[in-house]
Amino acid sequence: SGLACIKACLEEGMEPVCFEQHDELGGVWYYTDEPRPNQGATIYKSLVSNRTKEMMSFSDFPQPKEAPPFLPYTQVHSYLRDYADKFQLMKFIKFGVQVQHIWRADDYVTSGRWNVRTAPVATDNNRNTRPQTSVFDRVMVCSGHFSKPFVPKVPGLEEFSGVVMHSRDYSGAEAFKGRKVMVIGFPQCEGRDMAVHAARAGRETAGLLHPAGPSEPARVAEEDAAQATV
Repeated sequence: SGLACIKACLEEGMEPVCFEQHDELGGVWYYTDEPRPNQGATIYKSLVSNRTKEMMSFSDFPQPKEAPPFLPYTQVHSYLRDYADKFQLMKFIKFGVQVQHIWRADDYVTSGRWNVRTAPVATDNNRNTRPQTSVFDRVMVCSGHFSKPFVPKVPGLEEFSGVVMHSRDYSGAEAFKGRKVMVIGFPQCEGRDMAVHAARAGRETAGLLHPAGPSEPARVAEEDAAQATV
């Protein structure tokens, strides 16, 4: 969303400034082996988009014809990089800068302006994290809608001696090897993928439980897991 907003601002004659706390664009599609500090949603090594390449394309920058119908995360990230390069958007992005606070300027009633406090993200090569406040005419928040992992309260979970993992911390099926696994999640999303991954990792049992109860997608996912062990 940040890239699209930068381009939209440029088309309207505005000079945007985009703050990106990480060192690379792409948001969730930028994969790293370990979650980055303050990162929201993450992806795993075998992730393939569940939307077609046509739905994953900008109208003025279609996906290559040779691209598969459903894109691996690596191709989605490459596509976003190509989009940024094509429309020269990179120069408007300040990487390694975190937005700490946004509030109305003193003259907001007449100007509509906003104060934005930012600070460099600490790295091994940069320990200067002194905050800075700037004033902007308008503010767009383009941080996505998945920012904090949600772990439901399950009675007795605190007494469970095994490993409890949120999908945010999952990167590959190695974590499931030789284990009995229960996957709780939506069959249309990560739940189905992880049930199949668990089966392929040689675990003893794997199940997929839909939060709303048994469903047809859940049954299909269980069949996928069973086939993966053949």
